[in-house]
Amino acid sequence: MSGLPITAADNTKAGMRLRIQNERRVEFAFENQRFWDVRRWMIAEQVDNGIMHGLNARPTPQQLTATGLDVNSYAAGLAVFYQVVPDQTRVFLPKHYLFPIPQSEIDIDPELKQNYGW
Repeated sequence: MSGLPITAADNTKAGMRLRIQNERRVEFAFENQRFWDVRRWMIAEQVDNGIMHGLNARPTPQQLTATGLDVNSYAAGLAVFYQVVPDQTRVFLPKHYLFPIPQSEIDIDPELKQNYGW
């Protein structure tokens, strides 16, 4: 990412790793890579826990009226849409790093053990 200043922390292993992780977060934002990246890097408990935010795609009539614009206008919709609102609360547990093995597969091979936590 050009334009980012290089700091002394970037010259360390941890600093470079953070720089690469940020680059992948930005570069692949809409390519469904983040799901797998945060699991491979084992950072999902930090970044996928808590409240996730989105844009106000479903404004109430009161929010549209509060803009002072015609509630049916495109401008009123835009004024309200770009407000960041809580979308969902996510819980990521350590067991979520691995998927559960289907019971039908465990039934086929009794030596197969279920992944931890499932």
